Amino acid sequence: MTDARALRWLEPAGVALVLLLFAVFVGYEAWLIAPRTGLSGFLRTDFFAQWSFARFVHAGGGADIYNRDVLSRFQHDLAPALRQVFPFPYPPVYLFALWPLGGLAIGPAYIVAMATSLALFAAAAWRRGLGWSAGALLALAPGAVVCVVYGQTGLLTAAFLAGGLRLRPSHPVLAGMVFALLLIKPQFAILVPLALIAARDWRCFAAAAFTAAALVAASTVAFGWIAWTRWFAALSEHGAYVDRAVSSYVKPTIRETLAFLGASPSLAWTAAGCVAILAAAAVWIAYRRRAPLADAVLIAATLAASPYGFIYDLPVLSVAAVALYAARPPTWSALIDDASATLALATPAVMVLTTRFHWIGAVALLLLLACVTWRACFNPPACASR
Repeated sequence: MTDARALRWLEPAGVALVLLLFAVFVGYEAWLIAPRTGLSGFLRTDFFAQWSFARFVHAGGGADIYNRDVLSRFQHDLAPALRQVFPFPYPPVYLFALWPLGGLAIGPAYIVAMATSLALFAAAAWRRGLGWSAGALLALAPGAVVCVVYGQTGLLTAAFLAGGLRLRPSHPVLAGMVFALLLIKPQFAILVPLALIAARDWRCFAAAAFTAAALVAASTVAFGWIAWTRWFAALSEHGAYVDRAVSSYVKPTIRETLAFLGASPSLAWTAAGCVAILAAAAVWIAYRRRAPLADAVLIAATLAASPYGFIYDLPVLSVAAVALYAARPPTWSALIDDASATLALATPAVMVLTTRFHWIGAVALLLLLACVTWRACFNPPACASR
């Protein structure tokens, strides 16, 4: 039996099993979300933080949102039973996205925020010609579900990164404008300029730069330059807060994983820096060669190179994983690609369900980056939808 014929029998069974497990996970997470009613149902979720930020800016708080004492008092006035601290770590441009939610109660705000984010991500991630199995894997990928449960921004940043990549071949100016929206979490935009330079896509690069500058100018007019100075001043303090107060079990970054395994801070930062350099090199080579999987390389490299990231930032990883799966050749060597893609898709679910394999996030990022880089730069596949 040839490789292609054997894989034709194995593929549907494997995909069906993975989809079944993902569907069970989706149902379980939906069951967890269902009891959330009223303010008390959200106090232990990250969405309370997002909603409190929206209420603060809607009330005219402006740049004072970077004053932890002022923000903390405001949050406790909203919910006297609150026992946590939720500082605001985002750049001032994010306040524009939050403002419309400030006039809503927390329940409707959650529905609007998550429904909008899911719709944007679906529009950005779905591509014409995507086969049934790849499409089903993308639709049931746990990363999006985990982000909805947290009530976080990962779907929004995923939509902006994947959306810019989808638009770039046909609408480079619009793609650049979408890329600029990654200013809400700039660590996920660090390799985009490198990719655009390598691809010599100057129209997209210029549009991104101009839009980013316009967003900075608009936020300066709306909230004052002091908002930007306070944000820059708060960065190191917030990094220390995240290291101290946020569980390492929800941080899939290379640096955090090494530190949690016992590496010294200097060794963890050095190793993470080396990975970031290799990731940047992979992006450069992939875009210079105009490789079919260059966009998947950029996505995987962005997450691998980011010094800060959380489990709810992983939805965009499913786009790279599905791209690798859809483009793999019909040979036995493709089983390595399948394993890498499946691990990347399943990682958010594993990290939510158990702390035993806390290192799986970093392993999944590195393995996916290695596989998409190999396929893109050194062994390009004959792309075929499945």
